[in-house]
Parts: sequence; structure tokens; C-alpha cells
Amino acid sequence: MKQIRLSLVLALLTLTCYSVNNPNTISKNESASDGGSLLGGTKTYTLELAEAMPADSYTLRPTDSVRSFGEQLAHIALSTQFLVDVLINDKPMPTPEEFGAAAKMEKEIGADKAKCIAMLKESMDALDAKFASMTEKDMTATFKVPFDPNSPEFPKSKAFDFILDHITHHRAQALVSLRMKGIPAPAYRLY
Repeated sequence: MKQIRLSLVLALLTLTCYSVNNPNTISKNESASDGGSLLGGTKTYTLELAEAMPADSYTLRPTDSVRSFGEQLAHIALSTQFLVDVLINDKPMPTPEEFGAAAKMEKEIGADKAKCIAMLKESMDALDAKFASMTEKDMTATFKVPFDPNSPEFPKSKAFDFILDHITHHRAQALVSLRMKGIPAPAYRLY
């Protein structure tokens, strides 16, 4: 029995190491059963989180040094568009003025529940559409990370991993605000 457990643990560890180190983790051939959506439950879960918070609490900030609930969600929407443009569409990095305008927009949109949810839907739909439009050849084309001084190079499939990770990171921060308000979190969705 111990050998079976050990074998299972080793198999899981091997699979995990392979998944983490495989630069092509998202493949067009491995699309979800919902017709190839990249986002799966990510969009639904994020929107359920956004809907759960009352409109008058979108400005709730756990501490002064972090974004408010709404700003986290607006940041998800805006940064998803930015990451698609820079990492996948090969557009140049935004200027400092453009970053400043985006930060101002985060604050404005983040204070308005309806605008925030609309922007999240638009951003996630655009991300899904971009993923659906890419061929396997497009996915293996490479990009350099322009905001890393070492400029590492990755296949564009990895850009989708980065974007999903970024969404998860900021959604988790928004989740803290929801729980601080005593509002039960929506049930987590894997797909």
C-alpha cells in the first residue's frame, strides 16, 4: 500500500514538474469542452465575484496601500487588454502618459459597479476571441517580455498563461475585500 501511495505521489510530482516547465501549456488542441473557450470558468467566476459586491462598496479598500475592490476588477480588465496588445499583438509598450491615463481610468471605472462589470465582460470576451482566432502556428510564434530587463522569450501560448495568472492574482485580492464585508464568496469554478 505504501508503494502504491509513493508511486502516485511520484507520478503527480512528475506531471506537475512537466506542466510547470512545459513552455506550451495552453494548446489549441486542449480546448475546454465548452467549444474552445480559453477562460472556462474564469470569466463566470470573476463576474459572480463582481456581482456579489454591493455597488456602494466598490470603493472598499482593505488598506490604504492597495487598490479598492472595484479598482482590482478594473485593473483586471485594463491590464488584460494591455497584455494582449503587448505580448500577443506585438504592440509597443505604453508610454508613461498612457500608463498614467490607465491608472486614472482604473479609479474612475472601479468606483462604478455597472461600468466595471461591462469592462470586465468586454475584456474577457476579447481575450477569448483572440485565443479562438489563433492557429497552432500563431501560438508557437515567440514574444519577448518588454518589461523584464532580461527580455526573456516565450511562445505566444505562454502569454495566455501569464494573462490567466494575472487575472487570478488580482481576483484573489478582490476576494479579500468581499470577505471583509462578510459577503460569502461565489463557489469556485475550475471550468
